[in-house]
Formats: sequence, structure tokens, C-alpha cells
Amino acid sequence: MKFLYCHDNIYIKTEDGHALSEGQFSYDYWDPYIKVCDELIVMGRGRDITDSDDIDTLNQSNGEKVSIETVPNMNTPLGLLLYHSEVKNKVEAMVDATDAVIIRTMSEIGWLAFKHAKKTGKPIAHEVAGCAWDNTWNHGSLLGKAYAPIRAHRMKQLAQQADFVLYVSKEFLPKRYPAKGETAIASNVRIETPHEDVLKRRLERIKSSRSPSLPIELGLIGQLNHKLKGISVAIEALSILNSMADTKRFSLKILGAGQPSHYRHIIHEHGLENDVRFDGVLASGTPVLKWLDRVDIYVQPSFHEGVPRATIEAMSRGCPAFGSDAGGIPELLSDAYIHKAGDAHILAQQILKSVKENTLEDQARTNFEKAREYTQDKLQPIRNDFWSSFSEFVKTNKDKNQETHT
Repeated sequence: MKFLYCHDNIYIKTEDGHALSEGQFSYDYWDPYIKVCDELIVMGRGRDITDSDDIDTLNQSNGEKVSIETVPNMNTPLGLLLYHSEVKNKVEAMVDATDAVIIRTMSEIGWLAFKHAKKTGKPIAHEVAGCAWDNTWNHGSLLGKAYAPIRAHRMKQLAQQADFVLYVSKEFLPKRYPAKGETAIASNVRIETPHEDVLKRRLERIKSSRSPSLPIELGLIGQLNHKLKGISVAIEALSILNSMADTKRFSLKILGAGQPSHYRHIIHEHGLENDVRFDGVLASGTPVLKWLDRVDIYVQPSFHEGVPRATIEAMSRGCPAFGSDAGGIPELLSDAYIHKAGDAHILAQQILKSVKENTLEDQARTNFEKAREYTQDKLQPIRNDFWSSFSEFVKTNKDKNQETHT
């Protein structure tokens, strides 16, 4: 059987035939899917490699049983005008050539695949990994705000009409996008069970950070090319922290793809040129975990989330963490460490209070234990069962269609 996986992720094709991805979607990401099908065709947006790309930090996404098909970017008015017909034809051809369609969140590619799969009777699985409304409304443009109701309505249709629906959050997404088909809940985070030594080293780091001469380093992981991860909120909160703190100095380092240029004016405005660092992109896995081990406090001031993988990874390293009320973040952190999305003042006050009241050690222990709910040994069986059931459903559907035509 062949499955088609549709998402908006950007893939970079190389001359030797590899498809590279920033952050998620390395080849091992596809393991649960290729266990239950003979071939997985992944459709996403494509772009050429540039001189600024660091190949060593990108993940190879294609491999045995996994091929990557790319289409031009339709996520702009001009792109929609120029490429809609081309993308529609290619998506429909891919749906026709496969036995089932998997659609992640809501994208133009996914919407086209959904409509053609419904028309042709192909089974559909929907991965609800984020909120279409929050994503589009908060992306940073007036056009996005105008388009948000359309995308949210489409996503509700997809969730209701898909045969199988997999949610990454326990409460937020199932309530906002209810399903009628078979459902399961499993975050898309992929971490191994952390060793107790990780927590021990974290507690030692917290104790040493109490020295007035040592700065406290905040960390944030997120794409730089849009406002969804709340990077500007984190920068503003940093400025507030350094104005409120008596002798303690705070700094911020940010890990993620994209150009930091449009944050420079915010940094300059607050006089934080020496306190904010952009660390670019690291390969997923161990390099990111080591980066997190050098963070004192993790912040996730997002405007849109499903259940943030980076926050769970930080928690698995014993990081005290603070986040917004976006999406499933409140499922991870207690109310004392949650701020209303966009409220830099409350975020700064919460951080300063935890530092002054020495509650960071308690947060580290709590987060370390909470992260154990999201490890591979807990989530992978749920994913495997879900995709195995979907595969059986697809096989039954295929057999029925063959009988009909004989």
C-alpha cells in the first residue's frame, strides 16, 4: 500500500537527490508510517538550497520507502494566483496514485488533497497538530487575520469527516476540532526517557546560578520568520526583567531557523544588544538537548501551539519553564507559570518571582517528572496502534474497491 502525507513543511532538494528539512521530519520521523505501508510519499513545499544553508544542521528526510514530492509555495496571494492550478493537478495525481491520504494540520496542500480524497473515496487520516485559527490569526498580517476563519472552518470540516484523527493535545484541540471517526491522543514529541543524572546536573546548575555575579540565561526555540513563537514578547520580557532585577542580569538565547534582522530594532530599542543571542539551527536530537542543558530557564511565549515539542524537551532536561496560554501549553505547566499570550509584563514578573523565592528547583523536579509522560515508550505504542488500525482500514477499503470492479 502507498500512503500520501501532506503538510506545509519546506524541503530543500540537493543535487544528489536528498530532501533536507529544518527541525522536524528527519527520516526516522516517518518510522510509525512506514511500518504499516509499503511506500510513503510526502508532499510539502520546496525551495532551492542557498549559500546561507548549513547542510550539517539540516535533517535528511527521504530514504528507504520514503520519497519527497515538492510543490511551489501557495501560502501568499501571489503564490496562490500563480501556482494553484499546478499544485492542484500534482496533488490530485498523487492522491490518485496512492491508497490513502494523511493530512497534517491545515494547509493549502492538505485542503486540496482532502477534497480529492473525498471525491475519489480514499481513506483519510488527520493529524491535528495545531490550531488553524490561532496559527493564521497570529501569523502577523492583516491578510492572515482575514483568512483565519476560512482555515479554521476547513479544519473543522476535515476533523469531522476524516476516518481517523490523531490529536497531539489531550483537551484543547479535541474540543476545538471534534471528530466523528476513530481517534487517539499522542503528542508528536519524540524523546527518550531522561536519566536521573540529567535532573541532578540541573539542580546543581540552579544552585550555582544563585550567585549574584552569574547571569540567568533564558532560552527559546522557535522559527524566526513569523510572530507565532512570541520572540518579540520574550525580548520585551527580558528588558522588563533587567529593569526590575536589583543586581541580577538576565540574557536570552534563541534557537531556530530564519533571519533575526526584524528583531534587531526591538533589541536596539531596549538596549539589549549584549543580552540577546541568535544561535541559528541545530540538528534535532542530542545537539538540541545539549543546548537546553546550558539554559537556566526555558520560555515559550507563543501565540499558537499544539503541544510544543521544544517545551517538553526542555522539561525533560529539568528546565524550569514558563509559557503562554496558547494551545496545549497549559496542559504542561501549572497556572503559576502561564501568562496570557502577548503579556510580557506578567511573564517577567513570574520569572522574577520564581528566582527571588527560590522555586526553580521545585519547578525542575516537577517538569522532569511531567516530561516522562511524553517519552517514546509511552507514546510510540499509541501511535503504532493508531496507524496499524488505519492501515487495516485502508486495506479493507482497497479490497472492497477491487471486488466492486471485478
